[in-house]
Amino acid sequence: MLSKLITKISNRSNFYYFDTAMKDGRKTTVRYCLFTDDESEARTLASKIKAKVNLTLMQRIARKPASLALLIRNQRRSKEDADSFIKANKLFLDICEYKSLFQSAVAEFYNVTLYQEQSTPALETPSIIQKDTQKPKRHLSFEKIAKRYIQTECEKLKSSDKTKGYYVKTGKILDEFFKNKDMSELDYNSAENFQSHLLKTQKLHKKTVNNYISYSKRLFDYAIRINEVASNPFKTLTSFKITAEEKSPKDNFTMGELGLVFDTDRLDLRNYMMFALYTGLRLNEIWQLDGMSIDEREGVKFINVKTAKQKGGAVKYRQIPIH
Repeated sequence: MLSKLITKISNRSNFYYFDTAMKDGRKTTVRYCLFTDDESEARTLASKIKAKVNLTLMQRIARKPASLALLIRNQRRSKEDADSFIKANKLFLDICEYKSLFQSAVAEFYNVTLYQEQSTPALETPSIIQKDTQKPKRHLSFEKIAKRYIQTECEKLKSSDKTKGYYVKTGKILDEFFKNKDMSELDYNSAENFQSHLLKTQKLHKKTVNNYISYSKRLFDYAIRINEVASNPFKTLTSFKITAEEKSPKDNFTMGELGLVFDTDRLDLRNYMMFALYTGLRLNEIWQLDGMSIDEREGVKFINVKTAKQKGGAVKYRQIPIH
C-alpha cells in the first residue's frame, strides 16, 4: 500500500485510486485506474479527486437545515478538518455518483473532453412546420443497444469480457433475424419464432438457445429503460428444460493423454499441469495467482482463489488446502 488513496495492482503498470462508497445501502471499495505510472503525478491526481468528493459531501451538508453556528464552522473547516468530519459522520457518496466525479476530475487533470460528440444547437423551427416535417423515431440497432449495455450495466456488474462478447453476439443475431421488422412491432410471437429459429434452423443446443434468450430479455429490459421500446416480448418466454441426457458430457483426459503430460521433458509444463489437475483451477484463475494467494489458518496452508464465475458484481473467494 503506497498511500491512503493510491495503490499498485500486480501485473499493472499504472497506479490505482481507491476509496469507500455506498452501493445498495452498503459500503463498498471503489478502485479506478489513474492512467499514470508516475507516483508523484498519481498522488496529485488522487488528492484532487478526494477534494472534489469531499467538497460534494460538505455542500450536501450545507444544504440541510442547520444552525447558523454550524454553518459558520463548516465554512471555516480546513481540508484536514473536513476529512475528519466526513469520517466521523460516516458520509459516503453513492458509487455511481463517485464514478462520475472521478471521471470529471481525471478529465480536468489530463485536459481532455469526456464526450467527444457535441451536438450543435438546431435552429428553432415554427411549430406548424415541425408538425408537417416530423419523421418517425429511428430506433437503435440491437447491436448498438448491446454495446451501450456493456458500457453501463456490464461495467457496474464487473462482467467478464466473455459475457460482454455474448451480449454483442446476441445483438447481431437479433438484428439479423428481425431485420425486416420495426423494434416496436415485436411481440410474444416474434420472440417465440426467434427461439424456434435458433433451435431448429440454426441447430443450436438447448442450453445455448436458453443463453441467447436470457441475454435478449436483459437487452429488452434495458431498451425499455432508455426509451427504445415500450415492452419486452421475451419477458414471459419459457426456456427449454434440459434433461440429464441432453447435457454436454465432460471431456475427460484419457490415460494415454495423461501419460503424455507426465512423461514430457518440460518439467515446467508437467508441474503446471499437475498443479491444475490437483487444484481443479480454471486457466484464468491460475493466471491471477501470486505470492499473496498463499495463506495459512490454524496450521493449514491453503490457496486463496478468486473464483472465475462472479454473479452480480460480487467478488467471491474459495480456499483450496495444500496437503
